[in-house]
Amino acid sequence: MKLNRYDIIVLRTALGLTQRQLGFLIDKTPEYISMIENGKKPLTGNVQELIADRLKVDDEVLLAVRMLSNRLKELENKGN
Repeated sequence: MKLNRYDIIVLRTALGLTQRQLGFLIDKTPEYISMIENGKKPLTGNVQELIADRLKVDDEVLLAVRMLSNRLKELENKGN
C-alpha cells in the first residue's frame, strides 16, 4: 500500500491525531512527521507500512483517504 504525504495529513487529521501522537505511534519525532507532511523528507516504504499498520489502513480506507488527499493536493497546487 503506497501512501503519499497528503494521505498522511488526511489520515492524521481525520483521526484527530497530532504530529506528536502519530510520531509516537511509529517511533518518530513530531518534526519528522512535519517534514514528511511538508514534502521536505521522503516518505519511505518502511514508514508507510508502519503508519498503515498502526492506523489500521486497509484498501477501503485508503480509497476514501485518497479521494480527500487528491482534493487537498489540488487546492495546494492552486495556491502556488
